[in-house]
This record gives sequence, C-alpha cells and structure tokens, in this order.
Amino acid sequence: MAVNVKGVWLGAKYALPVMKRQRRGVFLITASTAATRPRRGGQTYAASKGAVVTLTKSLALEAAPHGVRVVAIAPVATETPMLATFMAKPPWTPRAGVAISPPFPSGASTSPKTSRGPRSFSPPTTRR
Repeated sequence: MAVNVKGVWLGAKYALPVMKRQRRGVFLITASTAATRPRRGGQTYAASKGAVVTLTKSLALEAAPHGVRVVAIAPVATETPMLATFMAKPPWTPRAGVAISPPFPSGASTSPKTSRGPRSFSPPTTRR
C-alpha cells in the first residue's frame, strides 16, 4: 500500500496542480489486472491495485474540468524475479503462468524488455 497507493497519491499531489494550471497534461498511472482479477494469495497486492484504480477514477473526475486526463494502464504479469514468488510456482515460465492463471489476455506474460519505453496517447479531440 505504501508504494502502490501512496506513490500514486503523492505523484498526483504534486503533478496535477501543475497540469491544472497549464490546462493540459496526462497523468499516467500503472494499475494491474489484479485489481479486477485477483489471484489466490495476492490479496494485499490486488487490494492495493484496486485502490489505485479507484484513485485513478477519482482523480480523473477532479482533473477533467481543467483539461487534464488521468488514465491507468493495467499490464499483465511481467517476468521479473518477483513474479515467481507472486505466482507461487518458481521458477517462472510463460507456460507455467498460463497454467496458473489462464486469464492472461494473450496467453503469455510480458518482460521488462517488451514493456519498456514510452506509452503514447492521442491528444483529446475537444477542449473544455
């Protein structure tokens, strides 16, 4: 909770006022599919990401009148050393991930290499 929720809250606390004054900006938050599809043994993580999703929605309502968008992305499991403990089946392999959790949209996880880099968003078509 201290990182997943408080980190987003602190980021918003300091970034959104600047964006509101500029009347533009996109505040991008990393949520997780665990927020809506929790897995056995991951209650705390799922709860923290659920809080992140709700915070995103609340911040979006607050920022929208100022021309600022608040959005969240929800990546699927990413192959990191932490994933094996999270999925409770070391060593982690994409095949094992599918066996443990079939709801991965493409049937596979991502890796830091495939998920790095900027995320792009099209600008809003209308201004308020």
